[in-house]
Amino acid sequence: MSLGDFLKAFKSIWGGLAAAAAAGPLLVWGGGLQPPWPDSAAGITSVFCAVSILVGYALSRLLTTPRNDSRAVRRLILVGVVCLLSGLAGAATYLWAYSSRVVSETVVVKGSETTARFVIGTELLPGLPNTKVPDIERLRDHRYEPAAVWTAASLRASRLLLLASFLATFFLLTLGSSLLAQFDGAAPKASK
Repeated sequence: MSLGDFLKAFKSIWGGLAAAAAAGPLLVWGGGLQPPWPDSAAGITSVFCAVSILVGYALSRLLTTPRNDSRAVRRLILVGVVCLLSGLAGAATYLWAYSSRVVSETVVVKGSETTARFVIGTELLPGLPNTKVPDIERLRDHRYEPAAVWTAASLRASRLLLLASFLATFFLLTLGSSLLAQFDGAAPKASK
């Protein structure tokens, strides 16, 4: 399979899904659901998506070479489906992490309202009272500095969980759909 053949396969529904998954980080960025840390998470993830298309090409060549028999095709489809399901699990993980580890508040900066989002930790710094105070109130009380409220290790773990699940979601969805795009619904017949 040549690179040209691989790219032609993107005219299928699966190819459209691969393109949508690759563009997904930018769409999520527009909706304000990208991880708050680092600032360029959507751009980094878009690069990972482009790489996943190249990985899809390499895998499709590896798994179907030297012959394009039905066993090789089934193996490639299985890898594609596993990637898609793993990407969906990554999306669920990201949404859970985002809802539990990110807080936001509308603030006025230089006369205009903007939404500030903060990654929060899971472990308070020693000496802070462990009362049922909402996380956003803790941040307000400490001038919106998460490091003044939560331990560095818990903040780092929250940030990495958000970034890793965001990256994995779009990487795996793009990879899986780019692999499935190679067959456009019909597997080649086994050669005799």
